[in-house]
Amino acid sequence: MDANYVMVVMAEMLIATALFSLSYPRRKLFVVRVNVSLGASIGLAYVLGRFLPSTSIFRFLNFLLQYVLCSACVLCCYKTSIIAAMLSGALGYATQHFAYNFSSFIGVWWSYNKVVTLPNYYLYTLLTDLTFKAPVYVGFYFAFARPITGVEMKGRHRVAAIITAILTVLVCVGINRFARDNARRDTNTVIAESLYAMVCCLASLFITLFLRKTHDLRMNEDVLRHLLAEEKHQLDVKKENAEYVHLKYHDLQKRLQKFNGRLSQEEIGEITEAIAIYDSPFKTGNKTLDVILTSIHQYCIGKGISMTFLGDGASLGFLEEGEMYSLVENAFDNAIEAVANLPEEARQISATLHRSGDLVSFNVVNFFEGSLAFDRGLPKTSHVGEQGFHGYGMVSMKHIAEKYQGGLSVNAEDNIFSLTVYLICPTEA
Repeated sequence: MDANYVMVVMAEMLIATALFSLSYPRRKLFVVRVNVSLGASIGLAYVLGRFLPSTSIFRFLNFLLQYVLCSACVLCCYKTSIIAAMLSGALGYATQHFAYNFSSFIGVWWSYNKVVTLPNYYLYTLLTDLTFKAPVYVGFYFAFARPITGVEMKGRHRVAAIITAILTVLVCVGINRFARDNARRDTNTVIAESLYAMVCCLASLFITLFLRKTHDLRMNEDVLRHLLAEEKHQLDVKKENAEYVHLKYHDLQKRLQKFNGRLSQEEIGEITEAIAIYDSPFKTGNKTLDVILTSIHQYCIGKGISMTFLGDGASLGFLEEGEMYSLVENAFDNAIEAVANLPEEARQISATLHRSGDLVSFNVVNFFEGSLAFDRGLPKTSHVGEQGFHGYGMVSMKHIAEKYQGGLSVNAEDNIFSLTVYLICPTEA
């Protein structure tokens, strides 16, 4: 077996595997671990290349061992699981195998040796890698490595990912390896083999990318379900509190009447005004919405924020209580956060609810300062730990809107932020 060739392939596989491992947390003494891992892997590959027979079965075992070494290097250098390391090694193998076959495919028509004599094997390999393989590695890093790696997959997605990894290795190491060991291949066979291998590698990468996206969607759905359940619980608590406060408010009013004649009208007026804050100023036609708006209104008073609402609450009667709470509460939460630190005259939030036929629109407008970063029409959250992503509040509102065949739009101009949620009222509502 050609030791130089085996060592070069090992180096290429390690580089490709690294592309799918960069997002994992590093272990202590990372640089030392990397140097030791690379030295041991490439050294062992060279030794095996020198002493193993050059037959198909030993070539198969050799490249299978290279995959194991790549996965072991990931485990040695990064804090991740065995399955994640195996997946990184398999995807790296698929990337290296695609680049190799792409180079072979191009080499059918063009080679450096046709232009200039390059007796040094390593020089020829370096030029080939920089010209044909490096662009593949860079492209695959942005197309696959960055979207796939990061948070580990769980559940059945994890099982599917490891099956994909095993099949990838078997295709790259097994089927294609035995085909290439046939010395009687002609040019058309080389072209067909290269195309077949590239398609298989792309298929495994796209399957894994699909699993990653599906896993993320499922995780987001689980989080949203948990948030909706928590918000439903909060709504139940607020309804109980609102009922208790309402009873106490009317009890205080009755007691206050007994002091008529003992206190001046001015004193009675001041006390009445002081306790009036605990009575609901909203009569929208929807008791659940009244409770939500009253809670928000009381919080705004404590923050010195002016909050107004105009609309018929019955328009949202088709929503589940938890959905109504999530929609209204999240919309106002974002607005309150935006105006909380503004000058007093700018601490204003206005909301309107309008229905036209089956279309219901809920709009919240507030002032804001600074600049907003948008991604696919939605503002990115400013919360620590969620930088670069949409907050779950915005995602939750969008999820509810899409459930009712609607949507969510945002407009931010001249320091005025406007959020509008569109819903289609079900025909049975």
